[in-house]
Amino acid sequence: MSEIIVVTGQSGVGKDYLVERAKPDTYGINHANWGDFFGEFAKQDKDTIVDNFTPDDERTAAIQKKIIQRVIKLQPAIVTSHPAKIEHGIEYVNWDIEKELDPSDYLFVRADPKLIAERVHERNMRGERKTTELSVDEIDYIQARKLEMMKALARHVGNRLTILDNNDENVDDNVSQIRSLLERLAIEKRNNEA
Repeated sequence: MSEIIVVTGQSGVGKDYLVERAKPDTYGINHANWGDFFGEFAKQDKDTIVDNFTPDDERTAAIQKKIIQRVIKLQPAIVTSHPAKIEHGIEYVNWDIEKELDPSDYLFVRADPKLIAERVHERNMRGERKTTELSVDEIDYIQARKLEMMKALARHVGNRLTILDNNDENVDDNVSQIRSLLERLAIEKRNNEA
């Protein structure tokens, strides 16, 4: 099992926000964004990649391999990612990549679909991202399907899955749970070095 935590959830749910608030660097843990790495290797904006995503494409597979090598070198790390994807009606999990990554934990962040829609819209309006804006019903469906896919993935890989409900009232509790995972990862790293 690697010294990696994968944080996932619908775009706009607050994955990076929560991880940044948890301050992984204070635990000696690196924070990486899989989508940023993908954009770097593909030489495209990560939102453009989503619009053109083709899961079985050879180029995509080659980029995924490069990313996994980088992430493994970053250990211990907490990585925001989308291991379970639903793009253009296609459900996709790269089982082999996830088995190779073998994270100690998956952390699924979910939120009220209306709140996600609002966050995505606001982020787009501020020019921070160009995420496709989905209806509340689409977000609800996709979020529920991704959670089921992540449950299956965690069973397949044999790793833990924690679910966080993220809304404005429980941010501090969620950050505290992430810090607990970071602390456990830091202890495991020290024990492995001893």
